[in-house]
Amino acid sequence: MLVPRSEAGRILTATASELAASSPDDSLEELQTRMRRAKQFKSLGWSVLVATVLAYAYLEALGIVVGVVFGGVAGVLWWRERDERRACGLSYDRENPEILARLGLAQQVGQALASARGLWHIHHSVKTSDWKRNAGADTLLRRTSTRSAVGSLAGIVLDIEAWSVPVGPQQLLWLPDRLLIWDGRSLAGVPYDSLQAEATATRFIENGRVPKDARVVDKTWQFTNKRGGPDRRFKNNRQLPVVAYGRLALRTTSGLCIDLQTSTVEAATAAASAVQALSARARMDALNPAPS
Repeated sequence: MLVPRSEAGRILTATASELAASSPDDSLEELQTRMRRAKQFKSLGWSVLVATVLAYAYLEALGIVVGVVFGGVAGVLWWRERDERRACGLSYDRENPEILARLGLAQQVGQALASARGLWHIHHSVKTSDWKRNAGADTLLRRTSTRSAVGSLAGIVLDIEAWSVPVGPQQLLWLPDRLLIWDGRSLAGVPYDSLQAEATATRFIENGRVPKDARVVDKTWQFTNKRGGPDRRFKNNRQLPVVAYGRLALRTTSGLCIDLQTSTVEAATAAASAVQALSARARMDALNPAPS
């Protein structure tokens, strides 16, 4: 597994534009252009609508004329936005057994992550020597809650059921042939033959709400002494649960670096197994290309 890049503890991952440059795809570039255009039409439509309302409010009779004109422009912009979004589609041959097999694996990734009551994106990890004040922990994590759900990226129409997961400014979409990454402006497709996945079991000191499916394996104190007991110099010294969580690491040589934490080890393990199966199929295709 590739070692993650970090900067002052912040886990660095490649941007969508950087990933797209490492795996250029003409079809995705066209799709990205249409998605951007649809977003621009929508923004312009709202701007014109606001201008129309202001014209009605402050220009009286002239405002009616201006409002009619602006209203017509807004209607055209929204019609163009709808037209562009309809063109932003990806379709798959659902009668192809190989496509169906890969679709099943892609769905397993999303379903496995969704099966955990707690799912977090880890974006910061730093070692600490001050374990006495950090409940005995030697590594401090920062994370944000996220969720795995059925649905496409905003603006992409699919003829299959796909799963997506937001991770910071990016959103992941698990497809049969690749992992799509969208950050609101750039779209990238990560080939599965270049994607590495690894699941590990971790002990995590939980200072928040413990998910119902999490397994508590121990307890510790927020402020500990050398023996692991409570440091009695602190009056408000809470006892904290130590839980068995899973961690899913996703890496590529092109710079993708995403760490997800799951409230059960099984969720991370199942997701990693499905990604590894997708990667194995993709590598097999690369070794045995279809005859032209």
